Amino acid sequence: MEVTGRVTVDGKPVEGVIIQFEPDQSQMPPGKKVLPTAYGNTDADGRYRAFRTGKKAYGGVVGLNHVRVTVPEGSSAKVHPRYMSDNTFWHEIGPGPTVIDLELVADPTAVRRQSTESTAE
Repeated sequence: MEVTGRVTVDGKPVEGVIIQFEPDQSQMPPGKKVLPTAYGNTDADGRYRAFRTGKKAYGGVVGLNHVRVTVPEGSSAKVHPRYMSDNTFWHEIGPGPTVIDLELVADPTAVRRQSTESTAE
């Protein structure tokens, strides 16, 4: 399903980061095909649209997805490393168009802000 959103760091839009949605594979029966990961690149306003690699189409896999943020080499974006690791940062992609806004922090001593999620009707 279509997944879009906006990424901010300390309340400001962040450009040039990659948002990755990796489906929860833990419930897959043995021998089943691995579900495709979806990626989105943020623009100057922090907005992204996820693209699913296996289907070569926009959108992500419906269900629980691990979210990871990547700051490419050379980018000036400052994102706390906890968003880039194998952490417990998860979001649900709904059966319809889903908006997942990520409100991140750069300072490791700051309290993590809640990210928001909504599913369009």
